[in-house]
Amino acid sequence: MNFLAPIAYAPHPLSLEEISATQIKIPCRTMVELKGFGYLDPSLGVTDLPAQTELELPLWTVRALVKKGYATVRVPHKYGGRYRDILKADPTVVDLNRISPHFYQTGLHLAWLPTKDSEEIAEILPEVFKERLLKLSDSYGYVQGLRSADEGGNDSGTVIKDSHLDTLEKSLLESSKKGAQAMAMYFMRR
Repeated sequence: MNFLAPIAYAPHPLSLEEISATQIKIPCRTMVELKGFGYLDPSLGVTDLPAQTELELPLWTVRALVKKGYATVRVPHKYGGRYRDILKADPTVVDLNRISPHFYQTGLHLAWLPTKDSEEIAEILPEVFKERLLKLSDSYGYVQGLRSADEGGNDSGTVIKDSHLDTLEKSLLESSKKGAQAMAMYFMRR
């Protein structure tokens, strides 16, 4: 199941992006009684969290519990089959920021968890990224007037809104804009 190379995704654990990406709540079920963890579900009013308790915890917590065999996990519905089908159909129209501001980073963490959906999540993430990056680069060129539709470009008319981008895509867009501006300045000097 762990077909991604460990080195392929190794962000600094204390980076703000990594902390934010692992804050998403994940549905899980305890497999054993967790002594002193009753505070995780105050509605139970117990000191020890009983086995077979279903609750939602941050991804970083669930990852540690699953690793020790203390809990099982379910994929959040926003990464589930229905959303994956929409992403397969046309990833360029989806508001990834609404699904998760750190869609790709969170998805990579989910792909490492032992669930029935983890392989499909791992397969769809690069495809979504590639399709959206291509559309983003095309739409940026048209919006900025770097190319026109008369030059034979292939534009379906769909532009990905900045508000629909996750943090990785926003970062790439900003870097691209800075690079395009620097290149334009270089050529203007000549």
